[in-house]
Amino acid sequence: MNIEQKQAEFIDHFVKQASAQKGTTLVYVIVEATSHPSLFTFSEILTVPTVAEVKTYSVISFFFLPCSVDGIGKKGGMRIGVMRGGGGGGGGGGGGERMDKLKKGSRMKLWIIRAAISVLLWTCIVQLTTLRETWGPSVLKSCPSCFSHQDSFVSAIEDKVPSVPARVIPPKRVYKNNGYLMVSCNGGLNQMRAAICDMVTIARYLNVTLIVPELDKTSFWADPSEFQYIFDVNHFITSLRDEVWILKEMPPRLKRRVEMRIVYSMLPISWSDMSYYHNQILPLIRKYKVVHLNRTDARLANNGQSLDVQKLRCRVNFNALRFTPQIEELGKRVVKLLRQNGPFIVLHLRYEMDMLAFPLKNFPFEESWISYEYVLRKRI
Repeated sequence: MNIEQKQAEFIDHFVKQASAQKGTTLVYVIVEATSHPSLFTFSEILTVPTVAEVKTYSVISFFFLPCSVDGIGKKGGMRIGVMRGGGGGGGGGGGGERMDKLKKGSRMKLWIIRAAISVLLWTCIVQLTTLRETWGPSVLKSCPSCFSHQDSFVSAIEDKVPSVPARVIPPKRVYKNNGYLMVSCNGGLNQMRAAICDMVTIARYLNVTLIVPELDKTSFWADPSEFQYIFDVNHFITSLRDEVWILKEMPPRLKRRVEMRIVYSMLPISWSDMSYYHNQILPLIRKYKVVHLNRTDARLANNGQSLDVQKLRCRVNFNALRFTPQIEELGKRVVKLLRQNGPFIVLHLRYEMDMLAFPLKNFPFEESWISYEYVLRKRI
């Protein structure tokens, strides 16, 4: 049996079914005929009176909307065209508009489905990640996998690296700021370190904001180093935040005055107690808002101070004034090299240009003594 005879038999079969059916049952017959793989022409079926009475486009919309824009391929598009033509010549223009709307609706539904699937997949990924973090460690212990190997590798590394204690930042002290205190340290490093301890203590008990001290650059050593080159400035500020406010530089509204040197600068009296700063210095800070102390060596008495003042001095000296990591590392290396050769003593000689003036104040001026001191210095 050739192809034409098969076509004729299929057409005759579907024509008889279409003639005997109406309504929804007829729709299923039409869909079955147009979907048959061996049937390629439908003009005889479309001329059946009962088929002409069916609202073709609503039927097509009902059965073909779940499909893609092209139906089921090029053949599907051809079948829709044949069905549209079977609706009669008078409805051709309206049928084209309806098919355009059908295609647009299909595209919109397709994008909605894709978006919904994407959201669903993303939600599943998030849920699986959460479950892995919750149940993963206990489950993965019993079954070796890439995760367990990775976890064991990380654990081995963590065991080798020494644990560093977490840095505890004290809470910030709240107080009414009476003004700003600027200080210029003088002397050697030890003198400046002791002066910084005094200035922090004074700023705390005057309830003022301390600007990071300026180190001496005009002394015999002519060292141009800034505070942050020698000390860990961030640690200095944060470790004392529960006692006094410390800033790296003056606030912008007052910085211009400092640059133009429109600030009140003074030399405090040496070996003064805290009452001197309360009665003499604090009123000046309240008046001028910014006070600059241009010398800081021995400006606060060592004895006769309250226990809280002495405690704060020690805290600044032994805790807040920490050298930079580079200096600390270098110091550790030097000490390690010295210890390799046994016990050692570190001696601060303090031989400076003006050292000769000190013994002459206590001893009579004798040529022989000066010659003896010269010989000792030459040996050293």
